[in-house]
Amino acid sequence: MKEIIDSIKAKLTGDPEADTKFLLKRLDEYRDNDEVCKEIYMLLFALLPEDLQNQHISNVNQQMFEERLSEIQELVSDRQYERALKYLDRSIEHIDKVYEDDKNKYMTFHNAFEAYFYAYNREKDDNKFITASKLDFGTYYKFRGIILNELKRYEEAEADFLESFKWNPMDFEALFNYAKTLFELKKYDEYFKFNVDVLTKKAYTNFAIACCYHNLGLYYLAKNKKADDIIAYNIISFSIAFDETEYAYRDLNTICEKYNMKKELANPKDISECLKKNKIPMAPIEGLIKQLITIGRNFIGKNDKFALDVFRIIYNMTHDYITLQYIKAGEQAIANKQK
Repeated sequence: MKEIIDSIKAKLTGDPEADTKFLLKRLDEYRDNDEVCKEIYMLLFALLPEDLQNQHISNVNQQMFEERLSEIQELVSDRQYERALKYLDRSIEHIDKVYEDDKNKYMTFHNAFEAYFYAYNREKDDNKFITASKLDFGTYYKFRGIILNELKRYEEAEADFLESFKWNPMDFEALFNYAKTLFELKKYDEYFKFNVDVLTKKAYTNFAIACCYHNLGLYYLAKNKKADDIIAYNIISFSIAFDETEYAYRDLNTICEKYNMKKELANPKDISECLKKNKIPMAPIEGLIKQLITIGRNFIGKNDKFALDVFRIIYNMTHDYITLQYIKAGEQAIANKQK
């Protein structure tokens, strides 16, 4: 290590701006060497007046954090979990993670709909402004939770997902990976309630609805009893009505093979009776649809494109005639404005 640091020091010019750029490049070059990175940080400190040192290092780390997120995603995709976790923790180490102050909540929604849907549903006594966080801390904690799940460190993963929800409680990837964590921790009752809550309050896409029902089916499969397996068979069959996922078909085939059943979906009558008997809401959820309709109507004439996107979401869930008329009207209004 000494030879590396001596070589770096020998190339410093005495020009603070040039030396800062040079050291940042070396910091990236030796990112896997903790000891060298610490020495480079010390050299960066020495370039600045004392009152600017902490601010500069914070800015350096913010820049690194932003650059690392895509790299961390690639590492997770390549199953290099330990390395990705190391990058995450190093990138965040010196950044102040401010969630809220007296007037603001700093959040990181990934699209306008997530933000409006959260604002519509947040607690009535929450009067703070929703302000975009400078960095996407929700994604940071989500990735950390996903990595810890893969490393089977489920208690730690649970805490990270809960932290990620502070910045974005609408991130479906985080929500369903958290559900997986609860399942692995065998917190089955909590797992069941969580999936019902997501289904009734947040699941505005067919894929999310399908995931909720599939997870509820897994809850019954975990009981490992024939009667519960049949309940799971009905619920997972219903999930396929919203999205035909490979894992849903896999689990249905497993149940059918176990009991020598014909490999086909449960019939609608049995599904309806099963959901009603086990007090599981049947999608599309009326309360959720009403919220979506209210949001869509509020933006008619103000932001027709956003309103149109909301009504398309509703139509994908309901396929009803009235919503289709809203969509046609919205498309015509946008077309007229473009003429």
